[in-house]
Amino acid sequence: MPRALVIDDEQLIIDHINDRLTSMGHQCDTALSQEEAEEFLRENLYDYILLDLQIPVRFHTPADKEYGKNLLRKIREMPGHKERPVIVITAFAEIDTYRLGIEIMKYGATDFVGKPFNDKNNLEKAIREALEKYPPLDIPKSKGKKQPGDAPAKPFTGGYLDFYTDRVELCGIRVCGAKGNSQTRRVLDLLYEKSATGDKRAYDQNFIVEKLGFTQRGQQAVGDAVRTIRTTCRDNLLKNLNILCETEDVIVNRDKGYHFSDLIKVRDGGIDAGERVAQCVAFPRKTRCAKKLIDAIISQWNHRSRGLRMRFEPRFQILGNRNQPPGGSLGL
Repeated sequence: MPRALVIDDEQLIIDHINDRLTSMGHQCDTALSQEEAEEFLRENLYDYILLDLQIPVRFHTPADKEYGKNLLRKIREMPGHKERPVIVITAFAEIDTYRLGIEIMKYGATDFVGKPFNDKNNLEKAIREALEKYPPLDIPKSKGKKQPGDAPAKPFTGGYLDFYTDRVELCGIRVCGAKGNSQTRRVLDLLYEKSATGDKRAYDQNFIVEKLGFTQRGQQAVGDAVRTIRTTCRDNLLKNLNILCETEDVIVNRDKGYHFSDLIKVRDGGIDAGERVAQCVAFPRKTRCAKKLIDAIISQWNHRSRGLRMRFEPRFQILGNRNQPPGGSLGL
């Protein structure tokens, strides 16, 4: 089944496109801003991309055609997406079709369709023609996912879901980006709050819509966000750890509404770089960021107060004495 990424900041347009793609038998993820789209593209491969030029960089900021053009350029630089069809969908097509066509083709667009969609601006026809020229991917849609002949995947038996300011990780694997950058992160943060506080209320779709202000797409926005979380967790754990994460292994939706399953333990990743460095030193094969974290500690060592030195000195056996100026070496 072909899978698309739809990038548009208008909820009604996204709903309309989603209906059309469902009718064609296609699946889609949706992004409302440039940052959210880039996050999806880093984590997944798509058979084709529908891109509105007039998009914001992030939520609650003004939209501009230049942001869509910038994203189009970036897509053509991303591994796995250089040859995938990108169909620009824009209301500007009626203004100067010839000039717009030349401009976006220069940036790497495969085709463009004007809005509103009709017999003249036929979205389905553009998609079919693009997929005839660039057939859907035969490999799984997540980058690097296991291929036939690989060892059988292990079942998911549980793990930590760590919440950081710039990402969320499941079992040490990134599954979502920064706070406020996407509806998926907002849903995850809300469920984290429910779990951390022991809130017994049922977080059903109506409750989440009201809590997060998903007033335009409502329940569909919640459903799309949860589906994206489940798909990303499944794909990324299989790709990186060869672990098979089933649909309700992470988020369950039953009589209690949406909540994390019993297999998931949530925790605040925090900003304690010292603890992360200690883990890197003790378990070097379990982390890929030891050097970056050590560099971060050195940077803090050079710029923070004497109190920070006193905090890290006994933990890392910093060489030198307390009278030595900041910038001494770390005894790692």
